[in-house]
Amino acid sequence: MKREGHKDDVFFGRNEREVGKWLLAGGDPKVIAGGMEIAIGTVYKYINGMCARVRVLDQQQLVLWILQHPSCLFQGVGSVPGLHIEGCECGSGGCLGRLTASLPPDEAEKLLRRGV
Repeated sequence: MKREGHKDDVFFGRNEREVGKWLLAGGDPKVIAGGMEIAIGTVYKYINGMCARVRVLDQQQLVLWILQHPSCLFQGVGSVPGLHIEGCECGSGGCLGRLTASLPPDEAEKLLRRGV
């Protein structure tokens, strides 16, 4: 089901989307700066700005938010700010990871096989 756009949706610019992709790949700011050929301070500026816009506290939460809203890395696609609630079963990588991490291994395996 497609969600209708909302006035509070967050849209990332080209460089922000690039930083988001690097973060998902596990890149730290120094690696991102080298890969994008920009100053490390500029990377921190992008990360801090992205955190503020999506209403998360730090880089780790930003990565979780991106996992919950992977379409944000595509041009022209907006996503609602804020992390999903604990126990969310939307099926996104971020929520599925949090949900399965809180379960005993046998239950987590059943949930993953079921596809939430």
